[in-house]
Amino acid sequence: MLKNELVSVIVISYNAENTILETLESIKNQTYQNIELIVSDDCSKDRTVEICKKWINENKERFVNTQLLTVKQNTGVCANGNRGRFAATGKWLKGIAGDDILLPNCIKDYMDFIAIHPQAKFLSAFRRVYNETFEEKNFIFEDKGIGDNSIYEEPIEEQLRIGARRLLAQGCVMFYAKEVFETVGGFHPEYPFEDYPFQIDALEHGYKIYLVPKTTVGYRIHQSICHENAKLYNAKFKKLTRPFFEARCFKYLTKKQIIAERLIWKLDDFLEKYNLNKKNTFSNYVYHRMIAVIRNIYK
Repeated sequence: MLKNELVSVIVISYNAENTILETLESIKNQTYQNIELIVSDDCSKDRTVEICKKWINENKERFVNTQLLTVKQNTGVCANGNRGRFAATGKWLKGIAGDDILLPNCIKDYMDFIAIHPQAKFLSAFRRVYNETFEEKNFIFEDKGIGDNSIYEEPIEEQLRIGARRLLAQGCVMFYAKEVFETVGGFHPEYPFEDYPFQIDALEHGYKIYLVPKTTVGYRIHQSICHENAKLYNAKFKKLTRPFFEARCFKYLTKKQIIAERLIWKLDDFLEKYNLNKKNTFSNYVYHRMIAVIRNIYK
């Protein structure tokens, strides 16, 4: 590495007493040493804050600086993420949920890439997805993003065109300069998700997305508590996201592509209305094939 710049790792937590220690230990065990740790808790009702206080007190010498941020009422994922990131003092920011983990070389992999590509300010990578625990028997798959990695070689204009329909960087694998976060003004609390709007914001402000071809994060799926698990998609969540796509993404699509996205919404509404939004191998295949056909017709 050409530099040993300070990286702020921001843990976003809410009722994570059963998982937060794994997250914290994974940060402690990073091979990259120059790390600031910030835990931003969104008014957990369980022992999350108590556990974090004790762990930070016992391990604070590992980090350049530590902070534990708390609030008196729940504010949501975007506001909580903003608190942690705006409090960071590092040049680089890595967010992680209080139930996920950083793989040992996570920060080093990003910083090694930046040393070779100093123009890179916003990076994505791959993740390993697990069911409930990070035991290998519960490993589900290696998520390598959109599949066609050539998009990360394209100019910003093309990334915006593709990014208006597909997430180019999952929230858990995003790594970016604090400059990027401050320039775009942070996450949008008015939206129910943070990563997609942030991706569009960054691209619109001239920050191209680069891909680090390494697996950097372990991502946990909570099958036992996810009431939407048996469905093809979370209908309530998808409806909440529609205003964002109309306001921020449709301007980068052709008229035909906008028709395609609206037809997919009608398909979603139809399946939900007639209780056909049920997930199994067959329905999952048919649903995604229908989406592919619609988008191909109106490409």
